[in-house]
Amino acid sequence: METAGSALSYALAIVHLVLTLLTDFPGGALKVIPLRIHGLIELIVSIGLLAVAISFRFLGYSVSFYFYFIFSVILFVVWIASEYRMSIKAASLEKPTILR
Repeated sequence: METAGSALSYALAIVHLVLTLLTDFPGGALKVIPLRIHGLIELIVSIGLLAVAISFRFLGYSVSFYFYFIFSVILFVVWIASEYRMSIKAASLEKPTILR
């Protein structure tokens, strides 16, 4: 089952790379997926990874459990810290504030 944990990790990496390349933000190559949808996908994946981690825990695979548990927490924190609501056009129109 540890092999399943590794395979899932590689699959997630590939899916996240493709998602990033297709997202409409400065780092995206094709800009097909709105940033808001990207954020929603990250939220769903973070919750799903928690379920995956718990299932590995019940199966007795502690390394996979800790990996996916920490991964889900980090992804959720990234989701909280990111502003997926703001579009790129709105961000470029926003006036910078100068602290005095």
